[in-house]
Amino acid sequence: MDKNKVSKRILANSKPGSTASSLSSRSQQPGNIMSSAFMFTDRIENYIYFSDTDRVIIRTMDGKIWISDNDGYNWRELFPDHKVISIHQNPYFQQRVYFITEGINHLITTDKGANFDKMNVPLNPLTNIQGTTISFHNTDPDYLIYLGERNCQRDFTSDCHSEAFYSKNNGRIWIPITTYVRSCFWGRGGGIKDAHHDSILCEQHQEQLGNQLTLFDSSVQLVSSENYFHEKRILFDNIIGVTIFGRYMVAAVPKDGRMNLRLFVSMDGNNFAPASFPANFGLSPEVNTLYYKAFTIMESVDSLWIHVTTNVQRGSEYGSIFTSNSNGTYYVDSLKNVNRNEMGIVDFEKMQGIEGISIANVVTNPGQVNRGDHKKLSTHITVDAGAHWHKIEAPKRDSNGDLYICPPDTCFLNLHCYSERQNPHDLFSLSSAVGLMVGVGNVGGHLTDHRDGNMFLTRDAGKTWIEIAKGAHLWEFADQGSLLILADNKQPTNSIKYTTNEGLTWATYEFTTKDNRMIIEDIITQPDGTSQKYVLFGLKGGKTVAIHIDFSPLRPNKCVLDLDHPDDDDFELWSPENTRGEKCLFGHESVYHRRIRDHDCYIGAKLVQPREIVRDCTCTEEDYECIDFYYTPSGYRKVAASTCRGGLELDKLGEKIMCPSIKRFGNVWTVFVISAILSVGLVFGILYYRQHAGFGRIYLPDSVQQVRSNILSSSVITKLVKIAAVIPTAIIGIISRITLPRLLSDITNMIKTTLLPSYFTNSGENENAHTFLDEQTDILLQDHSSSECLIDNATEFDSFNNN
Repeated sequence: MDKNKVSKRILANSKPGSTASSLSSRSQQPGNIMSSAFMFTDRIENYIYFSDTDRVIIRTMDGKIWISDNDGYNWRELFPDHKVISIHQNPYFQQRVYFITEGINHLITTDKGANFDKMNVPLNPLTNIQGTTISFHNTDPDYLIYLGERNCQRDFTSDCHSEAFYSKNNGRIWIPITTYVRSCFWGRGGGIKDAHHDSILCEQHQEQLGNQLTLFDSSVQLVSSENYFHEKRILFDNIIGVTIFGRYMVAAVPKDGRMNLRLFVSMDGNNFAPASFPANFGLSPEVNTLYYKAFTIMESVDSLWIHVTTNVQRGSEYGSIFTSNSNGTYYVDSLKNVNRNEMGIVDFEKMQGIEGISIANVVTNPGQVNRGDHKKLSTHITVDAGAHWHKIEAPKRDSNGDLYICPPDTCFLNLHCYSERQNPHDLFSLSSAVGLMVGVGNVGGHLTDHRDGNMFLTRDAGKTWIEIAKGAHLWEFADQGSLLILADNKQPTNSIKYTTNEGLTWATYEFTTKDNRMIIEDIITQPDGTSQKYVLFGLKGGKTVAIHIDFSPLRPNKCVLDLDHPDDDDFELWSPENTRGEKCLFGHESVYHRRIRDHDCYIGAKLVQPREIVRDCTCTEEDYECIDFYYTPSGYRKVAASTCRGGLELDKLGEKIMCPSIKRFGNVWTVFVISAILSVGLVFGILYYRQHAGFGRIYLPDSVQQVRSNILSSSVITKLVKIAAVIPTAIIGIISRITLPRLLSDITNMIKTTLLPSYFTNSGENENAHTFLDEQTDILLQDHSSSECLIDNATEFDSFNNN
């Protein structure tokens, strides 16, 4: 069938929603800021904002798809004759999106929503069986894997099961792979490059008979094939789950009757090596075995970060963060008593756009917490990928100019992180807003209630902070950080605050009348952060209202970047500093362009950052970290991300002993919580995706979304964490950082959904970013910046010895 003809026919059926309504079509106020409002037929489930376009696609909870071609200014309904239960954006070729309906006739776009085509499949998508409906290949955009279900239309059928198919021509022809699987995915998923081009891996029930929904006691094998399952190889006889983080493939394998877990890591999907933890951490003598009930895997650029829960008492959870060597097999303790919540979401967030900077919240009273007291949290920051952590110095004055009065030993800045953030899409940072972070917090000895927090900003990557506004707000950067807006989400409002000079001055804009006030649930803008247009999602009368706000008329002059005359343009050069105030991070000095703070102009086209790496620095002690285990007599290894040369070479003092043969692989900032389960159990997951330019938001895995039969869907994994999924009985793949949609309603909907074992894993793609969602057992934050390639993904493995 001719694609253009099909596209024209489908678009011809597109129409403005007759049941949707415009609230205040177009309003313009002094200052030339323009806005418009549109009410949808239901609440928004998720969305996709295409990079380098003005096009936004939204799915509402009633299964309708809406599109805007002008950054949310106008909307029309797509596919009025179809009910869409999930949407999936290819994380490697983001111009491609797949709209999964209730039947076998689905819809796709390969050009960012300009045209649409039909895609027919052999079976209905997974709605009763947990699993990932569609998976993608990281080098061939036409290579797809699809999971459907057979004989599951009625309850208690005797042979309800899943079936997997592959296509090498974007869904025009489907060929069977195998049956009774929880997931199937390409070996070339995430950032993995060394897998065989046609490699496919599946989580498959060893028992392939009867109703798959009842196979809770059946072992699940990890199997692979390089010839489309004409022959297959069993990699593990029994696994809890498997997922991909960047160039790492991680498998969780049960031990001792599933009471304990072992992690295995691979960079080619074929050869796996065990992850080893320090012998003195309380693990078994066999260092590969983890005796703790839960741990979360978080991605970083050059090593894996894992949060091991050491206190599992409900409501009082915390644990230690470990960082690995560059191949992800050996781990050292980085930070103790790091906070997490009941759902496995860890208070850990990576700064987008600058390597090695992360923020975490530490429980300062673990002894009292173990006796039942409430946790007291203190915020810590690292600028060297976890080698050293310190508290954040508080600003001297608040936004009113008044001095903060507190004892020196308790006068620090504390920030609310992922575990309690109402909207996981709201990351501290945006990859294109270099050096800038915004958060809700307070000055004092520990973190206070979110409702009592104020807004703080840093413009030097966390070294110094200022209070920019009173009260807790939602926030969003635009135009690479030159524009920042705040919205009150605690009560109905009809206005926002905005600044064009990084908080030096603020103004208020009313986007509707006081009679039409609404609760703001989310703020979005173009993923690359270059636009001056926002879309606010508000809730009014049980339905979502999209508010388009255009700031471009406010600043008509474009900033000038003149490399030949740098003293006469609108930009300055800036370099992040380490804890000693030296402009060296990871052994080199990098310089970035940023707009001079008080210049009244817009940036526009994305700047290439960093501008350049000026020099490699001389090695110092901070370029090394103590291995503290086993094989290196000197006791030191160079920090994985450091590029220093010469100077002190602590890693060469003793005999060099190589690690097990497993290739180096990088990592993407995501989180993954692992949970081992003794028997079947109900699983509650909360997932989100963020699509801003970076690992910044969170998304729902496909499998989980479909459990709701048309409510949750994954496609972003967009500006993080990834947010996090926790499953008391199984592995849950959460956040995937592909550019999946994200919205507060996803969380509430997930809470209403009970899930079964590890089908939720994103398997190959982190299905959203797949998302992850970055990273983040906790939440995976993800910045859509191509350089960051962050994925929002979270999965939790919990030993089911639960109380």
